[in-house]
Amino acid sequence: MAESGKKSLPIPFLAGPRVSLQPQSETDITVAVPRINDPEVRHYARATYPVTMEARKKQLADVGDISQKSDSIPFAIWLNAEERVIGDCSINNISWTDRNAWVGLGIGDKTMWGQGIAVEAGTLLLDYAFGELNLHKIIAGIFMPNKRSQGAARKGGLECIGILHDHVFVDGHFIDSCIFEMFRDEWLSQKDARGKLLEGILPS
Repeated sequence: MAESGKKSLPIPFLAGPRVSLQPQSETDITVAVPRINDPEVRHYARATYPVTMEARKKQLADVGDISQKSDSIPFAIWLNAEERVIGDCSINNISWTDRNAWVGLGIGDKTMWGQGIAVEAGTLLLDYAFGELNLHKIIAGIFMPNKRSQGAARKGGLECIGILHDHVFVDGHFIDSCIFEMFRDEWLSQKDARGKLLEGILPS
């Protein structure tokens, strides 16, 4: 069970055609930690330090009751058809006054890479951020070698608005990072496009 991540699919908090977003649980952590420590996964997720079960459980406990006082809202990404957790995503550094936040998303199950899962999960996350939390702007930072995540961000409607030069230290070198953003009015104008995207999702 811990290896596959399969368990009874709960009522989805945010539901899409192939994936759903759910609050994270301790069971999800037992699946997530080995994936996060996988060399290839952590390279793209920029997980510099080893992650332990105890640290993730403490992090989950520290989130506590999620409300408008929270500065982070994490989710587990469920694959609906197989009823298992394949990744996670979150809205981070939320400024309720300025109505902006950063988003992060990772598909830890490498067998699901390149199938458009990140685009669908990201679309659900953006719909929640703009449609329910009423945020004004969403921001994401993606380092330059991570072309797959950059492609998913663009397909989800985000635009790269600038480059932070020599911003991330990877494999012994400083490399650039691309800053993506999206405003609520852009999200509203792309409603029809998002619907078509979810109906016939393309590989990310």
